[in-house]
Amino acid sequence: MKGTDEMKYMARALALARRATVTAVAPNPQVGAVIVKSGQVIGEGYHARYGGPHAEAVALSRCRVNPKGATLYVTLEPCSHWGKTPPCIEAIISASIKKVVCAIQDPNPLVRGNGIKALRRGGIKVQVGIMRREAERLNEEFFFYHRPPTSSPLSGGRRGGWLPFVAVKVATSLDGKITTRMGDSKWITSQAARTYARDLRSTYQSVLVGIHTVLSDNPHLGARAKGVPDPVRIIVDPAARVPVRAKVLRDKNVIVCVSERAPTAKIKKLRKSDFEVWQFNHTEISIHALLKRLGERGIHSVLVEGGGETIGRFFDARAVQKVYWFHAPLVIGGREAVSSVGGIGARFLKSAFKLENVTRKVIGSDMLTVGYAKY
Repeated sequence: MKGTDEMKYMARALALARRATVTAVAPNPQVGAVIVKSGQVIGEGYHARYGGPHAEAVALSRCRVNPKGATLYVTLEPCSHWGKTPPCIEAIISASIKKVVCAIQDPNPLVRGNGIKALRRGGIKVQVGIMRREAERLNEEFFFYHRPPTSSPLSGGRRGGWLPFVAVKVATSLDGKITTRMGDSKWITSQAARTYARDLRSTYQSVLVGIHTVLSDNPHLGARAKGVPDPVRIIVDPAARVPVRAKVLRDKNVIVCVSERAPTAKIKKLRKSDFEVWQFNHTEISIHALLKRLGERGIHSVLVEGGGETIGRFFDARAVQKVYWFHAPLVIGGREAVSSVGGIGARFLKSAFKLENVTRKVIGSDMLTVGYAKY
């Protein structure tokens, strides 16, 4: 029964963690905590926003009775360093918690086992590993970003190591088209699928599109949900063609990425309006250079939404970790209709992009396939 109870309490902590969106807590992870005493939950909480109290502190503040001698269940190793808030281990030790059960060690080098060691030095029993896989999947982008670089074809020979986790979202007809030969693209998928795709934005720290998508669709790229912060909007725009009245420039939560061929006057105009403009030193913007710069800025996840050439360049760069692919039950056809993935592509089938851990679900009239890159 003990193991069953531990799973139950940790599952509750994971459910609490999911109440916060990635856009609300980033660059921090989603974390939930539950405090149990004499078989009863006496306090619980989650990290709701960046700069706000951490899950452990919230749970302790909400305890209905004295937490002395209680067990704390938390989805990630408690922090041991000062940031926007004090170290959680201090509050846990001060509360005389008897035992801490954490799902997984924090990959952040500022923590990475230090919180566990400090708790044990403080006389607290620590157990690690309950629902570990679920906890890592919950914050897969955070874990990827903080993972040390390894020899891998992913992201130019680097896996993690301060590079953001890249997910690609595509919506196509059954034959892989995103527009007709006349450029008509609204709407290929159902309202239910479009709502689901829009909600994905709050699960990533940033959303990225190429300039052609901005010019043709004038997308909003926001979460569009009450109380949910928008992701950072990233525009890949080598020649700085983004219109100053485009919806993506409605506020300053945007990064415009230009190349050396961008007109100086346009760059100055954008910067004078307080937009963040990154200029790269080549006529085209390297995907690897862009991801490195995003990682340095502290952005640990990117949702790439289009268009086809931009998506193709991420696949060509082997920089994609996850794919969301919506297929609508229609066939567009036509040689001139735009395909969903441009770029160079694979020369042979054996080098084609492959997915593993694939799941599928019906959303409205459409089929969503989700999978992870297999390199």
